[in-house]
Amino acid sequence: MSKYSFFSILFLLFLKIGAQILNPGFENWSGGNPQSWQTTNSLAVGSVTQETVNPGSGNASVIITTTSCSVCPSMNLPGKIGYIEQKVPYVGHPDSIQFMYKSNIHTGDQGMLLVSLSRGGQLIGNGMFMFNPAINTSTWTVGSFSIYYNSMYSTTNSDSISVLITPSDSSFINLHVAPSPNPSIGSQLIIDNINILSSVGIEQFSSGKRIGIYPNPSEGIIFFTGFTPDEKDILLEIQDVFGQIVLKEKFSSIPANFKLQTNLNMGSYSLIISVNNEVFNRKLIIIE
Repeated sequence: MSKYSFFSILFLLFLKIGAQILNPGFENWSGGNPQSWQTTNSLAVGSVTQETVNPGSGNASVIITTTSCSVCPSMNLPGKIGYIEQKVPYVGHPDSIQFMYKSNIHTGDQGMLLVSLSRGGQLIGNGMFMFNPAINTSTWTVGSFSIYYNSMYSTTNSDSISVLITPSDSSFINLHVAPSPNPSIGSQLIIDNINILSSVGIEQFSSGKRIGIYPNPSEGIIFFTGFTPDEKDILLEIQDVFGQIVLKEKFSSIPANFKLQTNLNMGSYSLIISVNNEVFNRKLIIIE
């Protein structure tokens, strides 16, 4: 099973992997924390831990638990806290987020996965998924939500992205939504495979390269346009909603106009394109 692979080397690493957050499947850990993510473990020990017994996919997932924090009130933070956060350079205009989760949110509490996109320090779009006791689940479940853009930035690419995940959104101040009134010690989220998706269409790489991918939805045949002979070692990969690779094709080169027969069942997939050290993840819908 494939997963994609702070901050002194963060930008250089981003340039190598393209438009994607870092360690989105929580496979890589160091010092008790998921690599490339900021956590509350320095404030509340044990608020962020590793799930290896029953991960959503791969070898690990992340467990985030609201935990007592004795030093937090002196920092103008609640005495109950638990979250992970990442902010990285990101060039793109995604329209949705897909992820896997298990949850145990206590009565009166609510959790949140918040994604914000910015350009030049200005917020241009965001979206969120709210967790509450009504949707608690002990089995791995696929969640998703849309990204909404300010009308001034309806076609503008971001230059950075931030992702915040917490089982108690009242652990924070100055959020975009009103926090829950009662953070509860023990409220918990388990998260895996965060995918940032865009509808398939004309894709512009950070280098300015444009590749056409159509139709979407598709009945199983996808057409690509815009590849050139100088582009080598092109990887096309399709994953299902659980992160399983269902199609993988590697080419030394691709014709300017190329057709791919997928033979996939009806459903939602992630189309991943790797070319010239740039990687893009796009949503693909297969219909019958």
